[in-house]
Amino acid sequence: MRRLFALIPVLVLILTGCNTTPPVPALRYAPLADNTMALFRIGGAVDIGEFTGFSKREITCRGGTEIRPPDNKTYTQYIRDAFFDELRQAGIFRINAPVTLTGEVTKVDFTSGFVSGGEWIIIITLHSSNGRSITVMENYPFDTRWAGNVACFNVAQAFAPAVQGLIKGTINHPEFKDLLITNTTHLQNPGTTFHLDVFE
Repeated sequence: MRRLFALIPVLVLILTGCNTTPPVPALRYAPLADNTMALFRIGGAVDIGEFTGFSKREITCRGGTEIRPPDNKTYTQYIRDAFFDELRQAGIFRINAPVTLTGEVTKVDFTSGFVSGGEWIIIITLHSSNGRSITVMENYPFDTRWAGNVACFNVAQAFAPAVQGLIKGTINHPEFKDLLITNTTHLQNPGTTFHLDVFE
């Protein structure tokens, strides 16, 4: 019995991770081919402005391991730069274009369950200088593990594809094209919410 009680702290460290574990960086963002082609087909010219909202540079995973975006960015900066990379890759980014997109990141969080797996949750409202806006929520599931260090590594690895899914969901939003229109006098319903669970 004494041996069993002695093993409890060890099991806790394995399952939760040690709070002295160094931060785990997320992967640098890379444009998704499907996003590039979709934006290319939409065409046009768009500038990208400031993204505000979620200002953290780290989120704590289990027993204290910090999950951080690379290059000392905040999560919001990472998401903004990902949108920029996608627009530039598709050839529709233009400085001082007739339309500018800005964003408000209202939620970035994750779960790393022992049994049910993990999930990134990201919510963003994208605003156009033409007065239109859309809100998109991405729920990106990923495999996790019992061991805290492995689970937190999987959390970090899943963030970049979660952002790819967020952008894919934004592009596929039925009113995304309206954000790129310079004349909005004929448009109704100035803001909508679109929820996508996962993108492969």
